[in-house]
Amino acid sequence: MAETVDRFVLRLPEGLRQTLKRIAKQNQRSLNAEIVARMERSLTGPRGHGSDDEKRQALLRAFFDHKDEAN
Repeated sequence: MAETVDRFVLRLPEGLRQTLKRIAKQNQRSLNAEIVARMERSLTGPRGHGSDDEKRQALLRAFFDHKDEAN
């Protein structure tokens, strides 16, 4: 099963990486899997800020659509 993966460097505030690693271990996931799960959940979770969430989702869709077209 071939999967296209987009790699990039992510700068995190001090201490956040260690916090995420600890939580990932508790959830029996890799650090990457934890970050991806949290990002996906933030995009599909309940909308607390109405139009702001819709704008963010539209921007992310446009970004990923553009990345797919570039490949």
